[in-house]
Amino acid sequence: MAESLLGFILARLDQIESPVFLHRELERFPARDLAALLSEGLLRETSRATEIPRPAHLPAGGDLIIRPTSKGLFGVADEDDYFIPIALTDDDVRQYEVSLAQLVARIRRENSISGTGFDRRDGLVPLGQKAVEGVGQVETYLAFPNEDEATLLSRCRRLQRTASGRRTIVLTPRDVPLAPEGRSEVDACGVTVIPMAAAAATGSFAIDWTDKDLLAALNSRRSVPGTRQKGGRPRLTPQQARGKLLRAIGRYKKIHSEVDLVTQVHVAKAARVSQDSISGWLAAVGWTIEDAEAEWARRRPRKPE
Repeated sequence: MAESLLGFILARLDQIESPVFLHRELERFPARDLAALLSEGLLRETSRATEIPRPAHLPAGGDLIIRPTSKGLFGVADEDDYFIPIALTDDDVRQYEVSLAQLVARIRRENSISGTGFDRRDGLVPLGQKAVEGVGQVETYLAFPNEDEATLLSRCRRLQRTASGRRTIVLTPRDVPLAPEGRSEVDACGVTVIPMAAAAATGSFAIDWTDKDLLAALNSRRSVPGTRQKGGRPRLTPQQARGKLLRAIGRYKKIHSEVDLVTQVHVAKAARVSQDSISGWLAAVGWTIEDAEAEWARRRPRKPE
């Protein structure tokens, strides 16, 4: 199934708390989908980008620093590089941010969850109560971003202390792979974790509350079957490794999904992210720092002689 715009937004929310999207990276989705999200206020235009990855319709090369001039917008090189300034359009620097309040309101509306307001508490957003046939009333929460298994487990423990015996659901943007011990701990907390990715892939946030696996999980107070890690230290998927890197870099510099892993390594080093952390993230996808350095040297445009 092709990725939907809603699915793309949720995936980014599972990587960065307050993501910003370039217009160019959303162009691969139907224009009507973007227009609909802008109309309902779930996405809203924000300030123009001051630095962007080189747009795909331009020749390959490094990132562009944006310079407004009397003759229009131009992309220029950073201090360590040089190339002829490139003419840009408004769409090249247009950006959108997510209205988390509108996102939460839509999740409630499409799932008939009774709740109001928006209050994010260390990665947990209380949504309200949901009446599930054959189960009864359940407390629902949205959790994001979910850096790794440990982050999700910590949130489940918090909910266990406050749930007072009530059935509790945690919605996550994507499936969070759990080791067998981690899944057992989530179940022991009496929390049912439900990934939203499958629903978002259809262009909706509506969960199928009649699904047999979901109902069985709710009645037994365990998680919906999902990705399981084998014993030992959990191995990150490429997407999770990328997410960890994006979150660390995000503390220092906003970047976008079009910046690939090799470039991210250099941004991370510039941001003084520890080499051990970078090595660990790369190892999760079968790379070393030396591999990234060699690839960077191979693709980076040379300065004029």
